[in-house]
Amino acid sequence: MGYGGCALIGGAIAGGSTWVLLGDLTLQTVRRGPVDLLPIHLRIDPLAALFLLLLGAVSTAIAVAALGYARAYDHHGGTRLAALFALFLGALHLAFLAADAFTFLLGWELVAVVGYFLVVHEHEDPAVRRAGFLYLAMAQLGAALLAVALLLPAAWAADLSFSALREAIGHMPLLARDLALIALLGAVLAKAGGAPLHAWLPRAHPVAPAHVSALLSAVMIKLGVYGTIRLAIDIAAAPAWFGWALLVCGVASALLGALQATVDRDLKRVLAYSSIENVGLIFSGVALAIVTWHTTPLLPGLALTAALLHTLNHGLVKALLFMGAGAVDRAVGTRDLNRLGGLARSMPWTAGLFLLGGAAIAALPPLNLFPAEWLLLQALLALGASSGAERVAAWVAIVAIALTGGLALAAMARAFGITFLGLPRERTLASGTEAPAAVRISLLALAGVAVGLGLFPGLGVRIVAPAVEVLGVVPLETPLPYALIVGDTVLDALYGPVAVLSVCMVVWLLFRVMGRVPVRRGPVWVCGFALQSRMQYSGTSAGETARLFFRSILRTRRVAREIWAQAPYFPQRLSTHAETPHPVEATLYAPVVSTVLRAASAARAIQNGNIRVYLLYVFATLVLLLVGTR
Repeated sequence: MGYGGCALIGGAIAGGSTWVLLGDLTLQTVRRGPVDLLPIHLRIDPLAALFLLLLGAVSTAIAVAALGYARAYDHHGGTRLAALFALFLGALHLAFLAADAFTFLLGWELVAVVGYFLVVHEHEDPAVRRAGFLYLAMAQLGAALLAVALLLPAAWAADLSFSALREAIGHMPLLARDLALIALLGAVLAKAGGAPLHAWLPRAHPVAPAHVSALLSAVMIKLGVYGTIRLAIDIAAAPAWFGWALLVCGVASALLGALQATVDRDLKRVLAYSSIENVGLIFSGVALAIVTWHTTPLLPGLALTAALLHTLNHGLVKALLFMGAGAVDRAVGTRDLNRLGGLARSMPWTAGLFLLGGAAIAALPPLNLFPAEWLLLQALLALGASSGAERVAAWVAIVAIALTGGLALAAMARAFGITFLGLPRERTLASGTEAPAAVRISLLALAGVAVGLGLFPGLGVRIVAPAVEVLGVVPLETPLPYALIVGDTVLDALYGPVAVLSVCMVVWLLFRVMGRVPVRRGPVWVCGFALQSRMQYSGTSAGETARLFFRSILRTRRVAREIWAQAPYFPQRLSTHAETPHPVEATLYAPVVSTVLRAASAARAIQNGNIRVYLLYVFATLVLLLVGTR
């Protein structure tokens, strides 16, 4: 009942948001909070409506799929999980609708706290508790930074409304404004899982229930993107240095996420790293708009369209992929790529839809993420036509994003091929059960939207156009004089559905002609031997090429364990284990944690349990305060 209600509400929200977008409306209301000094302002404009459309569409599909997953939690806190799921959706709606600092911060914090309880739902596992603790720590860090970013301009504002903050930004000292923007950058990176504050995402998303992981990756991390656009662009009119810093973080996120996705062996963690990669691409588009806001009149609209189109399409596809991975986990009880294999025979629907989602997330045409990445590259190429440092930075970003695309394709090919193709690697995992009907319906719906927005990219551009225009940039219908845009407008410059269908028809005819050639079927053999599952690539070996090529970054550690027979020259058994630590964690997080632990150990000496010593501490503090206030 709870998930059914969420599905109905999500559909209504999606419909209402579409009405706001098509009508280019702005609706506002005020509700008094518990304290008159802190009124709760709610407002929906085309920018908020776009994110609400994503939330409504994705939550409807996920809630329907959750009806199929719910039986697994009937005796494991299913009612609590459904209630938290609904509360989490409400918190996201509050954050997107907020029109003042207090309401936005309240929604932001509710999303963090409720999300923690969703992540640790299966808290009996110590790994789940550790992942939940890291998620909560990073979420609270982000909330603290967001409070600084909002309260600093509030000191110069008449009230906490976004309109008052927008006016106050111009009266702030330059140092205070820059400090607020630095805090905002940290807050949005922590919420969205952008480098270097992304360590929580590949740990928290895989351990959550499948439909929760889908919602976290498809919508929750987009709250960081929304916060960046709403606060940095709409309110603060952020300077170019903020855009350059965001661009560096975005490109780093894209590269690191794609690289880790090619070597990790947990199916859901591969998708989590893919989310880091795509958040990096979205942030790159937003950053490019900020950098060129006052220098190139038409480029910010193109960059923002790419970022928002990518946000919308990524949410749809990532929900499909996470629910598909959840169906695999539910069917065979593992997500380890070194154990999975051959599931396409027993799960053909899941395999086919996962393949489509993997092709879409790798930005292959004619699926829906290709137009967004194409527009982002168009914008970067346009910036690359400038001179000086901007040109160098643009071409570095172009090369990095092109490399990211190749790694993403390799990661998705590896994830699908190892999981669904070949022979089963273990007899106990030989036959999985196809996903429930509710899950398949949701996957089909999301796949249909992905194909539709891919075949008709102009439709996606028109959906995000009101959100771009409300920010005050030039609409994309204006002709753009950039070299690689071959049509008169951006909509003409993508590709038409007629051309795509023509190519598909030609490919179909070729297969029909080739199908007339006599085919002899026989057993698969390898060098004269019958094919066995141990001859196949495993998840680890399939990522070995990337691991070796990027070994200076990944720094994979291998541990070999040998068991010898009596004779020293004939090992009886040899096993190896490879571990790839995240480069940012090894170089940034580990030293910080080590320093904090040493400081805590040193401070432990003052905690001796003597009440007289504690009273002395209190007295000394009181004296210092009295002296300081004189």
